Amino acid sequence: MLSKAAQPLRDPMDRPSLSSRRAAQVLLTAVRRAGPRLVAVGERGVILTSDDHGASWVQRLSPVSVMLTNVCFRSADVGWAVGHAGVVLHTQDGGQTWSRKMDGVALAQVVLKAAQTLGKDAQVAAKLLARDGPDKPLLDVYQDDEIGLVVVGAFGLILRSGDDGMSWESWMPRVPNETGSHIYALMRQGKALYLAGEQGNVWRSLDVGRSFETMALPYKGSFFGATSLGEHDVVAYGLRGNALALRQGSSAWEMLRLPTTATVNTGMRTKDGSTLLATQAGELLRTKDEGRSFSVLDAGTTAPILGMTQAADGTIVLVGLRGATRVAASVIF
Repeated sequence: MLSKAAQPLRDPMDRPSLSSRRAAQVLLTAVRRAGPRLVAVGERGVILTSDDHGASWVQRLSPVSVMLTNVCFRSADVGWAVGHAGVVLHTQDGGQTWSRKMDGVALAQVVLKAAQTLGKDAQVAAKLLARDGPDKPLLDVYQDDEIGLVVVGAFGLILRSGDDGMSWESWMPRVPNETGSHIYALMRQGKALYLAGEQGNVWRSLDVGRSFETMALPYKGSFFGATSLGEHDVVAYGLRGNALALRQGSSAWEMLRLPTTATVNTGMRTKDGSTLLATQAGELLRTKDEGRSFSVLDAGTTAPILGMTQAADGTIVLVGLRGATRVAASVIF
């Protein structure tokens, strides 16, 4: 259920400063670094920035009023946000101003065009997507110079742009996802690109997205994300405290033993090489030994944690159902 939040501002010069207390009243879904700045996104198109490591926030003009689900930055200036109704937003000034690069109508046409060269089932599914209109959420976004810009979402959506969102191609035919399982997240580790989704699905590409393979995992529940585990390994996490690790040089996923049964929503690697996982119960878990053991830290909240990042001063900034929470570096390290 969405909490009440301020509507996106109509005047681009009208950007009131939000106190930490005010920000805590907004449902936020993700937060990322843009150089020294923090950028958070959430319900009703809300976009917030902070230039003091999350101590205070400024609301920015948003070109949409739908839920924004994720955000990423290629550099301190260039970033992307995605959300419901297939929206893709772009910033070139570190999150201060945003423009819309794609919506669900355009997304459906890209998928429909790609399906024309495929079998009847794929064409039928694409036509249904186009008929339904712009109601499919995008859930994660990633960009680098080699792969380009990639967005993923519900019902197996995965699209790629090589020209900063000017044109798009569907990568859905490249992923063996016959059931149309949701793709919740994507991440890169070394030369490998990973997709994490529902029904225990994790896909991997070793050729910068030209093809994907379905990986065999001893777990069939949903994965909501994946992140680096130490310098070389990967951890995928999801429902009921389940997390699995893929070690460098191995093809078999190893079940990790977490001190929780709560759903793991987000994860990240910190500056010191530790990995943090955060849960639906407001728990913050830390491993310093590549997942062989975990400690439970005081996150300062019992609300669901949906996203997190490390600020320039070392503070861990958490976002979720009750907005933004800061955890001092001394608590973590």
